[in-house]
Amino acid sequence: MPNKLRNTRSGTAGEMNVIAVLSRCGFNIDKPLQIDDEIDVNIRVKIGKLNITIPIQVKSVQFPDKRNIKHNFIQGLKKKYLERQPYLCLAIYRPETNEIWFINGSKKIQEVYHSQESWNAKHRPYNNLSWDADIRIALPCKDILFNQKWKIPADPCNYLNSRFQELKSEIEKNIVPSDEIISSITTIESKCAVVVEVLDISGQVVRKKYRLEDTIEELISSAISILEEFIIPNFSPLIHQERISIMLLRELLVNAIVHRAYDRANDVVIKVMPTSIQVKNPGRLLPPVSLSNNQISGGYVVIRNEKLALQLRQKGLVELVGSGLLWVKKMLKHQNLSPAIFTQDATSFSVTISYENV
Repeated sequence: MPNKLRNTRSGTAGEMNVIAVLSRCGFNIDKPLQIDDEIDVNIRVKIGKLNITIPIQVKSVQFPDKRNIKHNFIQGLKKKYLERQPYLCLAIYRPETNEIWFINGSKKIQEVYHSQESWNAKHRPYNNLSWDADIRIALPCKDILFNQKWKIPADPCNYLNSRFQELKSEIEKNIVPSDEIISSITTIESKCAVVVEVLDISGQVVRKKYRLEDTIEELISSAISILEEFIIPNFSPLIHQERISIMLLRELLVNAIVHRAYDRANDVVIKVMPTSIQVKNPGRLLPPVSLSNNQISGGYVVIRNEKLALQLRQKGLVELVGSGLLWVKKMLKHQNLSPAIFTQDATSFSVTISYENV
């Protein structure tokens, strides 16, 4: 058996092997941002007209050969991840044997955690755990029942397809209402309009107003050029590299364009205020994602215009399909800026970010 791997290499090996197995079974895979510690792999699945991303966290567990260890615990799976993402999956990789265990969904992960209470002296009830506490699930070496239920077999595809089908059936229970139109014809060559309003120091009176209309690809470039004139001076004292602020602005704009409802005539509206910027797009959040269930920017995404999103990714304008608000959230935290504020009314969704430090 090879020497024990460092944690980083063990984790990398786990991700690579999980991705390899999923790819071999024909799943559509996205690799999230390096700054994300919540999601290691995203799977894109289609349910009717909806395009859904299902997040997976990968953990590696090693068993040193010179010790008689019956089980070993994963590290870093937080309760908040399960609470935010009901369809989060857990893949556990064992480097020494090149084996993978796969638990599909937050409810199943919690069930496994509860089931280990009888022999784990340090077990704490799930409901008593703090928001940031680790969910200490052990990988048992020789637990026949655990292996039968969760270990990926040598021929993995039927097993994984059935696991993801279970998740898809759960999602269908909360499926988007039939009166929501999911656009499949919008492409990078489609026309779109963006309104930029620059408000005065009171934040109430519009000082300047621009309305841009063009193909989506050209529109993004034109809108960013206007925004840079007014936003960069506000960001520059806080961000040493100007490129970061441009990326943040672009991500907010692209997210609004990708997720807007194209069956409605309203424009994407960007309000530039003295201490903040708000980006508002037509179309509410698509169920089951809502403002109240902590799933915004948590990795679970319903993609309204997948064809457009994929084209923008090919052009380098989208880091990862379905990751826009998650990326914004991580960058704001990294730059010590206040968290984004999400709001929606009867017909639209808005994101507001502040220029000020926390």
